[in-house]
Amino acid sequence: MRLRVEDINLVLKALRRVTDFRIAIDGGAHLGVWTRFYSEFFDAVHAFEPSDETFDQLVLNLSGFPNVSCHHRALFDADGHGEVVGKKSWSRRVVLANGDGFNLRSLDSFGFAACGLLKLDLEGAELPALRGADALVRRFRPVVVVEVKGRTAGKYGWKPADLDRWFLAKTYRLLTSEHPNMVYVPT
Repeated sequence: MRLRVEDINLVLKALRRVTDFRIAIDGGAHLGVWTRFYSEFFDAVHAFEPSDETFDQLVLNLSGFPNVSCHHRALFDADGHGEVVGKKSWSRRVVLANGDGFNLRSLDSFGFAACGLLKLDLEGAELPALRGADALVRRFRPVVVVEVKGRTAGKYGWKPADLDRWFLAKTYRLLTSEHPNMVYVPT
């Protein structure tokens, strides 16, 4: 998997706004392409990926990067266990499950000591994950790179305008966007 020039330019604009390079969080790290990129700038990068198959490859891909920690978790607004529901790929979503399934965690539950950059590409669960990172966002005011697709957001009952309202309430503004990625910065 390769980085597109327009995506690199978007992230470089985001990095120019970062003021704390101690910790970056990569939510929905997939195979670690962005995680590797962030590891060149940050003291530590925390990569989150819930898929069993993808997580194993993520760990392998990042084995030579000592400042990267991989977490086999899905980011959400609550801690617990999740399962995927829906028959067709475009309608699948994560829901809380009782006891079984993969691990769900809110970012606030990790108690990070810093965060300069937060990247979320969670197939529609971006707003629930941000709700679970409320204290982190309020305390550290990270630059946020978030993937926004109306179709995947709809699986979780939100629209892109809801994301704008969430950031506005936190006194953030949109810095730049390159569909489907948006960069929000503190005002």
